[in-house]
Amino acid sequence: VGAGLLVRSFANLLSVPPGFQAERLLTFTTSVPTARYTTPTARAALLERAAQAIEALPGVQAVTMSTTLPVSGRGNGAWFNMIDRPWPADQTPPGVANRVVRANYFQALGIPLRRGRYFTADDRLEGTRAVIISESVARRFWPNENPRGHRMYLGAPDNRIVDDAEVVGVVADVKQTGLDEVNPEAIYVPHGMVPAISNIQFAIRTVTDSGSLASAVRGTVRQIDPGVPIVRMRTMDAVLGQAMARARSSMLLVTRFAAVALVLAVVG
Repeated sequence: VGAGLLVRSFANLLSVPPGFQAERLLTFTTSVPTARYTTPTARAALLERAAQAIEALPGVQAVTMSTTLPVSGRGNGAWFNMIDRPWPADQTPPGVANRVVRANYFQALGIPLRRGRYFTADDRLEGTRAVIISESVARRFWPNENPRGHRMYLGAPDNRIVDDAEVVGVVADVKQTGLDEVNPEAIYVPHGMVPAISNIQFAIRTVTDSGSLASAVRGTVRQIDPGVPIVRMRTMDAVLGQAMARARSSMLLVTRFAAVALVLAVVG
């Protein structure tokens, strides 16, 4: 009975929508050599040049970037502060996961927009200081109102990671740590507001089988800079499979024990 319930739970887990379109996605992780790209502008320019070069490959539909892709982990966390409603002096602000993303992140991954707008090229330090939040963040901090137009910052008052930004949109929840995650809170920050980052993950939406483009993508990045590493290149299907590995192992283990118990009971 226990094994049967576990099998049913695993089957239900397989049917949980991850919050984005996972098919035909090729992913990899890279980092900018900071010894040679010493300024934030140079680092951001290198990553954008790589993204545009990959976009030009035949069979590529869209290319985006994020410090942490869906179902790959919680990512970075920081104190969440609302400017119009500051927390009491004796209360520690809650920590919320955040992701630095390319402006086309939501369109490339097929993440639905619930309110407001997506990012544009004007959302940067010299333009509109914008952030987009997930539905779970909106429910937690603005349960009975529209969060669009409210201002917030991430970090401590004297050490702000993102300073005085406006909430311009709300997107659907996306599973961050696994398909069984209940409240996948996330705050999305455009790359133009945090250009100094050096570690990032690419997601490439392809027209056909994403795995067939792995060699071409590697060659394109090497042409731009052979010193830029490419690690953990895999399809999003493989990422989802790894996210379910623990549940699958538990199900198989208990099922095998149940089979042995059944045989022993039949033997008498």
